[in-house]
Amino acid sequence: MICVNNDNDDKDNNFDIDDQNVPGEDDLVKMIARRPSGLTAGQVELKITQGADKVRVWAWLTKTVEITLPVRYNVTDLPKELWLEGVKGSTQQRDVKFQLVLLSGEMPGYPQPVPVVGVPDNVALTVVEIARVGWLGKGNSLNDDNTLDADPRVSAWPLALRVFPDARAVGGVARDKVGITVTLSVTPVENLDIFLRAFDVDDPAPQDAHVDPNDGGSLGTYLNTTIRYTAEEDNRGNVGGHKWGKIDGEDADGIAKLTFPAGTKEKTTEFQVTKQPGDNFRIAAACDKDFLKELRNRDQNDQEKIVDENNAKEIPDSGKRVSVVLTVWRRLHVERDSMAAPGAANTVNGNITAVAPAPPVTTLTVAVPLDDADQYQCPGGDFPNPCRLATGGLNFNVQGNTGGPAPNTVTVVGAPGVGAFSMHDDDRDGILPRFLNTDWMQDSDVAANNCFAAAYVRPIYDGGGNAANDNNDFGFDRNTEDAEAGGAGYYTRRNSAGNNSDDYWVSYLLSVFQGPLEADDDPETEGADLGFAPPIAGDNAVSIVYQETYDDACVRPGAVTSERATTVHEVGHQFDGAHADAGIMQQGCTKPANFTEATLNRIRSARRPGGGPRAATHAMSGIQQYDLRTLRTGGSEQVSSTTSLSLSIAADKTQVIVGEPVRLHFTLTNTSANPITGNFDLTLRFGRLQINISRDGGSFEAYLSKSGEIALTKDFALRPITLAPGESISAVDVVSFDVNHFDFALPTPGLYGLQATHAYDASDLSKQIDSNIIQITVVEPTGVDRDVWALIRAQRLEPFLTREARLFPNAQGSLAQIRYLVSAFPNSTYVPYIEEAVNAVCKGHFDQLICSPHFTQIFLPLIVKWWSTTQ
Repeated sequence: MICVNNDNDDKDNNFDIDDQNVPGEDDLVKMIARRPSGLTAGQVELKITQGADKVRVWAWLTKTVEITLPVRYNVTDLPKELWLEGVKGSTQQRDVKFQLVLLSGEMPGYPQPVPVVGVPDNVALTVVEIARVGWLGKGNSLNDDNTLDADPRVSAWPLALRVFPDARAVGGVARDKVGITVTLSVTPVENLDIFLRAFDVDDPAPQDAHVDPNDGGSLGTYLNTTIRYTAEEDNRGNVGGHKWGKIDGEDADGIAKLTFPAGTKEKTTEFQVTKQPGDNFRIAAACDKDFLKELRNRDQNDQEKIVDENNAKEIPDSGKRVSVVLTVWRRLHVERDSMAAPGAANTVNGNITAVAPAPPVTTLTVAVPLDDADQYQCPGGDFPNPCRLATGGLNFNVQGNTGGPAPNTVTVVGAPGVGAFSMHDDDRDGILPRFLNTDWMQDSDVAANNCFAAAYVRPIYDGGGNAANDNNDFGFDRNTEDAEAGGAGYYTRRNSAGNNSDDYWVSYLLSVFQGPLEADDDPETEGADLGFAPPIAGDNAVSIVYQETYDDACVRPGAVTSERATTVHEVGHQFDGAHADAGIMQQGCTKPANFTEATLNRIRSARRPGGGPRAATHAMSGIQQYDLRTLRTGGSEQVSSTTSLSLSIAADKTQVIVGEPVRLHFTLTNTSANPITGNFDLTLRFGRLQINISRDGGSFEAYLSKSGEIALTKDFALRPITLAPGESISAVDVVSFDVNHFDFALPTPGLYGLQATHAYDASDLSKQIDSNIIQITVVEPTGVDRDVWALIRAQRLEPFLTREARLFPNAQGSLAQIRYLVSAFPNSTYVPYIEEAVNAVCKGHFDQLICSPHFTQIFLPLIVKWWSTTQ
């Protein structure tokens, strides 16, 4: 028995089956033509009677002289060694047959030749060829059976298959094992060893810096991860440290032996795949173990082919003895909840206690707290349904209102009198309950229906493990504040929180009514939050969409909109997607319907939703030194903006004490002769304006405010602003607490330089402009400020010195402490800033005791007295 000789023992440019003069050849079998017994002379003929197309005959093992059968030999020349080479597989055992025939002969003792008739000698050979190396599922196909279906992602590989190695139940075991079935061309007549080796083959994507960087022949680390790649291997996962997976029983060289007992034509062994979507594999089989060691798959040159590294040629019969490509896909199990309808919770009822006519409007005094200034302002076309103030059987159009604890004022068109009233803003209460629009993340392979298909991921809407988990009665909350969204306790109807794991991916989607008061598009001069993937400690697999705000900002204004894009956008954040990735990850009502290579790399590198890339820091759980300037083409020193815009900053004070917030004034001016339109926003909360800080002449580092951190995973709608030639816009914001360092931005005495960077195009964050540089001197606090500073440090109140205090989850718990500082140290430099923090935290909570005037008048003096006795 012999195998087809399709290796390369002499490591030259030709495979042995097509080569002559092969030093080191070890795949031929020796056949000996022996002298017939008793003959001293004569002639024999060696011929092949069957299977001549399956072998070649050589005079030497090194294949230097080929012998063409039939051939005649003198008896005196025997025995004769010949070497048989398999060139085509047998289809039946012993179907290659040789015959040695005696043509004439002489026997000793006779004076003259005597004709001798002999019985022909027959010998048979079986040539074994590997007919097929196939994949066999183990309950891990698309349909959870053993039949692996075609991978739809690569049209150039029509026979490629896919496997879903996920666990099939919460807490279940990953189904990351498949069978490798090797089929021979013929049943072997004796035991036969076949050797197997797995390969991580090239990613089919075109070469780019994110998805497939090693097509340039390099080694390195995938961007935004610590996952390594080489010129030969680009899978993101590994099994036992090997990107090629693992064949059962493989040795240190990654080669496994599969023994076929005599009479066995097909054998199956086990292979373990990695679990990162898009990883792919092929298995090569050979009779010669040493040949497998010489094979390669160098992605730049070989793509999916298995190649002999000695001649850079695809190995012969690769369609038989190399498996088709097997690619990893993943399931994303989704739980969906929706807030309940508002009912009466979105309507304000109370009494008008005074009226002040100023025709054609009247200013009313109302004895109720109102959450936000001009919240009830009625846009054109929305009166009297849904926005109105109803009193005395009539509806009045609201022009504006104050915000804060009772009493407040409301300005309406017309002349109502005192008495009971009800008031409603422009919100559509009927928008809930409803699940998020997931039309662009369906359980589909079609890119138009599933943006995640490009990352080898298919969502499945099974409640994240149990269909009964989906609910539409999540408790109504008119404004989901960022601090609420950032706490796991807010999601009271989420039932799949503990299900998400590396083996079982779970995503949670929630429809809520509106986002924070400052960004709910009430009034319409605010920016609008569309969606959020909140950075919940240890669990970032949550995405929410603000349904009513989305309707306000994107649907009713007539923009080309798609809630389905915002849903995909926010789930993209669960996989560490960033706005700078562009594509569907850019902010705004209108987005492209696809992930870019940058986000695809992030998804394919993730351990699980919210779990970040393997062995890398996840932005949502603590990004370090986020810096807009790194998005510029050409590096952080190149300003890639137009010179037709001028950005300037100025500070209220050029000298501050340690911990004192720095109030900055920003001005953006169109210095060109033409109008310029952009997504201009000169505040820190949308993440488009960044402050860069240097100390004592050192390099500039990016400052990250809490609102800036939140903006990293939020979708916003900022209405474009057009600046006429010479026109300017201005805004004020404060630099205080830096979440990058969890400390003050200017934490110690010294001389600091501050510069602003503004990214003014939502679709291309590399378009930026830098401001002038200002200098701020920081000195130690003295007197009463030193005492307040000591308390701030001791009580860890550093985040609560500005209006950003409302963004921290524990703001309400710290409110009594910071209110104490205001009352106990009214002359401190820190107090005006602390008062801003108190007002911000209490906004929308004026009905709570700690935010009411009664707390200030009655309880706070008692707290001050108690505190002073404990210090």
